[in-house]
Amino acid sequence: LGGSIGITTGRVFCGRRGGLLRQEYGLLGSVVNLAARLMGRAEGGILCDSTTALPAQARFELVEQPAIRVKGRAEPLPVSL
Repeated sequence: LGGSIGITTGRVFCGRRGGLLRQEYGLLGSVVNLAARLMGRAEGGILCDSTTALPAQARFELVEQPAIRVKGRAEPLPVSL
């Protein structure tokens, strides 16, 4: 099995949602949607946005990639691998 990962940084709303018989814990917010878009473009790897990459470079070796277009964003998004 393979997997793809999209990592973003930002504010989210989290908590239980659902009715009395069935509930789930979930996250909502634009960064959650952006992480899903990056995951879809990662092609079996890991992509993160520039907001995440900047502080992470102190601990991890990241390679800046060409900016990509994602649904919901007018401008191309700088990403790192």
